[in-house]
Amino acid sequence: MNKLIKNINDLYIKSIFPTNSIVEAKIKDHTFIRCFYLGTPQEDIEFYYSYYNDIKDININWIPPSNLVYLSKKKYKKWGDREYYQYEGEIQLIIRSDIYPNLYEILHYYQKGYNLVSRMERYRNLYLAYEQLTQEIELPFRAIRHSLSHSRNKLTDKKVVNYLITNFGDIKINLNKYSNNKKFYCVFRRMGENCEHILLMKLLEIIPEKPNLFGKYYYPN
Repeated sequence: MNKLIKNINDLYIKSIFPTNSIVEAKIKDHTFIRCFYLGTPQEDIEFYYSYYNDIKDININWIPPSNLVYLSKKKYKKWGDREYYQYEGEIQLIIRSDIYPNLYEILHYYQKGYNLVSRMERYRNLYLAYEQLTQEIELPFRAIRHSLSHSRNKLTDKKVVNYLITNFGDIKINLNKYSNNKKFYCVFRRMGENCEHILLMKLLEIIPEKPNLFGKYYYPN
């Protein structure tokens, strides 16, 4: 097994990209292989020939809509009294929508949870990913989700109401207040860490022992 995945606590989901094709292109004396999300075959072949002047040959291998997941290893270092980490190594894992539809959907929501601009939409999408991974959802995660998504007259759960009033002063969170925004991001970060840990465990259950597609990609099937 790849040495990067011996310890789940050292792993990090670096990025997630949609893909539906693997492109092999010969340029001068070397071949590059990359995943892309492309349109029609003819349009894309014409694009590559116009973009890369030195292309000798190109081949597009089509796959069902998938997520390309980059996993990396965290390497902890110290700088004076402060600890930080860098990323080293990389695993490229392809999750197909037709073989792993639930995992594909979870990855879609997880990625939106970190890439959207709106704080509320980021939280909602991360929560959608998290609730599909576990039924044990902590009160703070659930309470903020309800506050962001429901009107006042629908917020009737006593535990949710008490948490929101105690921590945010109201059942509808005002993210324009600095103190509220700070608490909100603390909860968001913790939910993201929990979500990532469970998601990594799901991915490690299906990852092949070594790259099995073009000698580069981990391709569970």
